[in-house]
Formats: sequence, structure tokens, C-alpha cells
Amino acid sequence: MSFHISQERPMPKLWLAKPNKKIIQRLNGIENLQGTFNYMNQNQITFDVNSHVFDEMTQEQKKNPAIHKVKNKYLIKFVYNGQEDWFVINSKSEQAQEKDYISITADYIGKELDTKRIGDIEEIGITIGSLFNKFLPVVALNWSVRHIDPKLAKVKREYNLSDASVSSMIEAVCEQTDAVPVFHNFD
Repeated sequence: MSFHISQERPMPKLWLAKPNKKIIQRLNGIENLQGTFNYMNQNQITFDVNSHVFDEMTQEQKKNPAIHKVKNKYLIKFVYNGQEDWFVINSKSEQAQEKDYISITADYIGKELDTKRIGDIEEIGITIGSLFNKFLPVVALNWSVRHIDPKLAKVKREYNLSDASVSSMIEAVCEQTDAVPVFHNFD
């Protein structure tokens, strides 16, 4: 075995976008980017945006134009190694009295399914597709199931949940079928 120094690890690219995914601008002056990776792909990222950035053309520090455009509930498009993910800004705090930077915390867009309440579920002998097709159009209009592994597609199960959210329904399906959800949040 041998180890060689290759290129530096690429930095993720982040863009600020409106809730409809319309890109406002690329975020520059990013520092302290960290990610938390949780069960069911519901991740969280935190990072700081500097209030000033270096302007290559003038060779001077200038005010970061993005700093005042960042708002709660706006989106962050996160691209790394060809993979694209979307996050929802849930916290923006200005640091220090001089306000040198703002700290941002953003949750994976799939986390919104925690707040989509279904209520009580009592379903006997239902397939995964039928279960989600029954509830998603009612409580989570922008979400759908694209693909179910053929080994699971015809498997019927019983689901009894109290005060369920879409996320808890996904967890129940995963527990009963050993399935792993993959969120396609790029469109």
C-alpha cells in the first residue's frame, strides 16, 4: 500500500436561493463549514459568512453583498463532488459587536416532513406505495415516492401510528421492511 499527496480536497460550493429554489447568488467568504449527518439523510450544516470578502479585480476587501440577503427559510444549494443537496436556513445569528460574520444553521430540506402531520394511522395489509399515495397528496403536496425496490413493492404490512408525521411514517416503514429512504430533493 502507498499513499500519495494529491490535489487538495475540493471545497463545497454554496448558493443562496429563495424558497422556490431561484438562485440569488453564490455565497463567498464561507468559513467553519461543518455538517451533521443524521438517520434518514436528514442532515444539518452550519457555517459562517464573513461580512467582507476579497475582491480579485480591485485587490481590496469589500463588503460581502450576500450578508444582508440571507434570511430564515431561504435555501442553501450545496454542491460537493458533483452531488447537489438543498438545505433550509433555520437560524441566522450575527456574531460579535463588530458583526464580522453571521453564523448560519440550515437543515436538510427533507426535515420539513417532521412538521407534516398526518394524525393517527391504522392501515392493515397495505403496500408502501399505497400508504404514501394515500397520505402524501393530502399533507405534503410537493413530495412523492418515485421508486420502491421491486422486492418491497408488493409487500403488505400493518401500520398503527398515533399522531404521526410523514417522517414518523417513513421511520415505521423502514423499521418494518429494512428499507432505506433516499431523498431526491434536487427538483
